[in-house]
Amino acid sequence: MTDKLASVSIENSNDRTLIELPTEMLTEIIKRVNPINRLALRKVCRILRKIVDENPGVESVTSAVDDLSLTTRNLTGNFCVTYGIQGSGCLISSDYCCTKYIEKPRLMMKLDDLTVILKNPRQRLDDLNIFGGSDSVAVATWFRDTFNPENMLHTKKVFLGNLEFNDVITIISTLKPGFLQKIDYASLLQHERSHEVFELEQWKQAKEVISPMSSFRSFPIENMFHLSRFWLGFPGLSISDAIKIRDILLKSAHFKNGIIDLKDEMTPEVARVFNPNFSAHNINGIKNKIDRFLVIIYERRLAIN
Repeated sequence: MTDKLASVSIENSNDRTLIELPTEMLTEIIKRVNPINRLALRKVCRILRKIVDENPGVESVTSAVDDLSLTTRNLTGNFCVTYGIQGSGCLISSDYCCTKYIEKPRLMMKLDDLTVILKNPRQRLDDLNIFGGSDSVAVATWFRDTFNPENMLHTKKVFLGNLEFNDVITIISTLKPGFLQKIDYASLLQHERSHEVFELEQWKQAKEVISPMSSFRSFPIENMFHLSRFWLGFPGLSISDAIKIRDILLKSAHFKNGIIDLKDEMTPEVARVFNPNFSAHNINGIKNKIDRFLVIIYERRLAIN
């Protein structure tokens, strides 16, 4: 792409090259360039680097072991970069360019590209998705070293899959509280430390949390009362917590729906908090209307809609 730019000219522009065009025109052109080629444009000159950085345009980032997938606001579809191992270097290929060999380890190349995309202080993502693998610890360490309380990553939603609990905490801690609205994670379980996630400011200011496999221990039920939506996993549900859900959560104006999955069977005493006529569980669930919500009692689930 760098070679092509040097030879590009525009009609009625007195044979000016692309980088000699007015900034406003360059900005409109770059808005229509896919995110993979934007990475190349940054390397052409200072002017293009400034325009790309001021208009990042990326709305979604997904990082897996081998791939980095991006979605932009100005173009439809996803653009994927694949980092393959080739000797001591890396084979990079994408939807819009031929395969290229670079004498640099695969992980280092992916983190270099992530740095360009995510470290931009103007970047505002709709969602960030990180899938764990052999490089999980290194990726989490990169997040910790790249962002700090003065320069946090802005994303509305985060999904963290198949990560160690330490890495979940590390990555969530780098995200901007308040801007982050939805937390969705599936970690390799560490029950004795599960409370650490809801001590984070990111949890306290989130609107939605999904972690059905979490099986929180010593979970103060009040820690989810600020959420409008949730899907969480508990070992069990006590009568006192059930009463708080019925009398506080179900009366809050912001709450919309939630699911609590239980490791242990819901006792009849707990079930009767939500349905005084409860006698026994059945496969279809026991339904009861409480205020504006439909509460469905299952053997190992409480669903509120």
